[in-house]
Amino acid sequence: MIFAGADTSDNLKYVSFIIGVADDIKSIHGKLEHSNIHMRKLPKLDKERIIKNLHIEGDVFATCMYINRPNVIDKISAKFERKRRGIKRKKYVEDQYDFLFIDKVRSIYRNFLDMHSIRLESIIFEIDHDLRKAFSHLGLRNRDPSITHEIADIVAYCNSKSRRCKNIVELDLSMDLEGLLARRLHL
Repeated sequence: MIFAGADTSDNLKYVSFIIGVADDIKSIHGKLEHSNIHMRKLPKLDKERIIKNLHIEGDVFATCMYINRPNVIDKISAKFERKRRGIKRKKYVEDQYDFLFIDKVRSIYRNFLDMHSIRLESIIFEIDHDLRKAFSHLGLRNRDPSITHEIADIVAYCNSKSRRCKNIVELDLSMDLEGLLARRLHL
């Protein structure tokens, strides 16, 4: 069985994805020695201990992506409005951005997905309310947060605070997504 989770930090500037074999995810979470993890709400000492105990290992692929969604959306929406002579379509721009972002995620995780003979759309992601709208209109299945989401929360938190974590792929997709979105909207 495959577990998956995703989380955001800094108002959708960072997004982390964790996909892995259930037993490996459970093992990683067990070593954290903490439950009900939400990094933003924890005392500093607990955060430090959790980060120290986080070891992504086994058949688990973890990424944290800087996507800078709010700024990219605002910038492209303004260009779109100017080109379309005042027609405001921020919702349309957001939807197009989300489709492009999930295509990037699918590409990044392609090897893992192929190795396990699964499609991104067949995975049920543990996510919180920040991502629920994007996931549902993109056809991705989701459920309430649990242990995989907690690991994703740690990864997103670390990246937003410029903390390095071992075995986590860090990517800056912001400029790439901005360029793809501008081309898609013919700007």
